[in-house]
Amino acid sequence: MLILFFSTTSFLFGFITTNIAQSEASKNHKVLASETQISSDDANFTNLIVFARFSDEDEFVDNTYDGTTVRQLIDNTYSNCEYNISDYFYSVSNGNIKMQNVYLFQNNHSLQLSNPRGYYAIKDDDLNPNGYESGQEGLRRLDLIDDWTNAVNNAFASGAMPTSIDGKKTYSISDLDKNNDGTIDAITIIYKNTTQNISVSWNSPLWNYQYTTNAVNIEENEKTLQSSAYVQLTFTYENTQKTLNYIDMNGTRFLSPATAMHETSHIFGLLDLYRSDSSSQIYYMSLLGKPISPVGQFISNKEREAMGWLVQNQIKTLSAEGTYRLNVTSSNIVADDVLAYKLKLQNTNKVLYLEYRNFKGTQNKFDSQKKQLFLSNGDALKQIHLKSGLVCYLANADMKIPTNLNTTGSNWNYLALGGTQSTKSDCAVGENESIYITETLNIEVNTITDTYLEFSIYGDELKNDTHTHELTHVAKVEPTCISEGNIEYYHCSICDKYYLDQNATTEIEKAQTVLQKTNHNIVVLPAQEATCTSTGLTEGERCSTCGKIIKQQTVIAKKPHNISDWIIDTQPTTEAKGHKYKECVVCHTTIEEAEIDKLPSHETNPDIDDDNNKPNQSQNKLDTASIILISLAGAITLGGTFAIIKIIKKKKRRRF
Repeated sequence: MLILFFSTTSFLFGFITTNIAQSEASKNHKVLASETQISSDDANFTNLIVFARFSDEDEFVDNTYDGTTVRQLIDNTYSNCEYNISDYFYSVSNGNIKMQNVYLFQNNHSLQLSNPRGYYAIKDDDLNPNGYESGQEGLRRLDLIDDWTNAVNNAFASGAMPTSIDGKKTYSISDLDKNNDGTIDAITIIYKNTTQNISVSWNSPLWNYQYTTNAVNIEENEKTLQSSAYVQLTFTYENTQKTLNYIDMNGTRFLSPATAMHETSHIFGLLDLYRSDSSSQIYYMSLLGKPISPVGQFISNKEREAMGWLVQNQIKTLSAEGTYRLNVTSSNIVADDVLAYKLKLQNTNKVLYLEYRNFKGTQNKFDSQKKQLFLSNGDALKQIHLKSGLVCYLANADMKIPTNLNTTGSNWNYLALGGTQSTKSDCAVGENESIYITETLNIEVNTITDTYLEFSIYGDELKNDTHTHELTHVAKVEPTCISEGNIEYYHCSICDKYYLDQNATTEIEKAQTVLQKTNHNIVVLPAQEATCTSTGLTEGERCSTCGKIIKQQTVIAKKPHNISDWIIDTQPTTEAKGHKYKECVVCHTTIEEAEIDKLPSHETNPDIDDDNNKPNQSQNKLDTASIILISLAGAITLGGTFAIIKIIKKKKRRRF
């Protein structure tokens, strides 16, 4: 059975270039890793990247653009450049997503599909006669899923394994399922760039989408790992005028990651904030509205809250009039900074969200419109202008993850207030500016710095704190040695206060709800003595409950072999060579081997008889000699008996 879900996207790419003297960044540069590049041991999410080409296409992964291969451009985009996709999700998730990217090759090549590219594009009698008729998009989309999933299944069946981009590191099948739910965390299919003269439009099988399918099945240790969410993409590497890659401040060449960021975000559950006609009331204020090219911007803090990527004290509820401070939405990982305020509006189904976005600063490298980016020819990339300040959103109170799909007219589930531009590029409230949220609710921005913003809010909703508590019951969680627990308590989402009882009569501080971690249960990892065949280990410690290593064991180098003298295991003869060797007297590993030359024969040296050819005979050994024993019997002395033995060796007569 094939299970299929998909999410569509459309987006606007906008940038302006200005010609400047060629920067050092436009030269041939080595690849530099991002500062937050995720190691395999730390990763909690794996993205399996698969290069695929259609049946009428040649190999492309080693095609070069400005001296960089396709495979390296893709790896730079996902893992290495300053604005790489893994780094984006690490930042936007507040450190919750640690994504590693691995690759599936077949004999170091891309996977070949069974149909030509035109089969998955709309029919054109002249240019694409094998394409589909209008209305058959859905069937051809299923055919495409069958095509690439069969190629992936066949690759694994033939012994292919996930590797690093250069093939030097091989990953296990289990590495594809970091959360151990029986499914591959994510698959990204990257098709060869289009060279055929075919039409690809929105919602067609070849469009950039995020889907879900269970058609990939990998067997390992009698367990089946299935595919789930995947993204399909076609990157563009050049047009008729120039190559289309970018260079970051470190000189790393990469492709625009914006579309991949947008589509990959759907895998984590984020939804589109535009309508099917591409209109949006969020637009540039979120990646899910309209991603900015080449580098996608941050999502809103409402979306981050919905995904569980912000902790409770980072979004606070307004309960009284007054002046408040907001910290800037940063790409750095923060723990306690207040990043947003929210307020349930009276007599409506709307919740107001407030956040500070600084597009002209450098605190958020993805939001910043001062990125040091260059086109492939060395021209500096000038980003679009976005106004910094207080961004005010209205969200439906009954919708956890906002989306504007299937909305009509003035009924938007999620919108950014203010501004005159349809792109929302000017919707932020600047310093000494104000905005009316309702007829009686007013917000004034008092101070803006690079790192924080102060605002004052006044209105009937915040006068006389007589609200009805909206309490959420939190069950008791026992602490462990790796995580804190909590007591049973109640939390009001309106006033952001904590109570011991469901009637909200006994208020407590948030810190009082926390139960501290328990101690580790330490077991000793015994030391292992090194030998000449294996390394040893020092003594270590491990927690028997959580498995955490408390005291790391250190490897002890192998001992040297105890080498013997030469040992002859085959004596040489006049017809065959002999053999000798040296071995370790402890482990009996052969250390060195050598041959022993043949013994000389009569034919090669007739002057030497057989006795002289025998190995290990002493030159003093008696040959065929006459031994005359003269026994003097009866020669007796007072002190005892003695015998005189005379040995006469007859000289061998030389033959002439």
